[in-house]
Amino acid sequence: SQFLELDKTHLKGLLLRSGGTTSHTVILARSFNIPTLVGVDLAALLPWVDTQVQIDGNAGLLVVDPSPAVARYYQQEAWLQAQIRQQQQVWLDKAGQTQDGIRVEIAANIAHSVEAVAAFNQGAQSVGLFRTEMLYMDRPSAPSEDELYN
Repeated sequence: SQFLELDKTHLKGLLLRSGGTTSHTVILARSFNIPTLVGVDLAALLPWVDTQVQIDGNAGLLVVDPSPAVARYYQQEAWLQAQIRQQQQVWLDKAGQTQDGIRVEIAANIAHSVEAVAAFNQGAQSVGLFRTEMLYMDRPSAPSEDELYN
């Protein structure tokens, strides 16, 4: 995927002309916590090149040239999400179990091997589902055995 080749250190969001919520790029962007909007008329945005935008992937909104109040709202929202993530950290080292004490393994659902690192950092103990169909997308031929197993 071209997405994996991007330098994500400065990538703040993605606007895509086509695709869907289950497309390879959208799934990967979600795993990197990059807000993404699909179905955007990119040509309609040309008058606002070099203008600040806010991508709200949760609400499906693209806010062009946000007012100070709107910018403040999104800053507060980012702060709140960071606080929630920090509060959830306490659960990462705790064993998954039911109320009656039965141990439950926490397994991740990933679409690419790069997602495994984030999954394990978020408390996954294994990979329960590896969506191998993603290995067949965006390419003219099937992946090699080496690509499938490594």
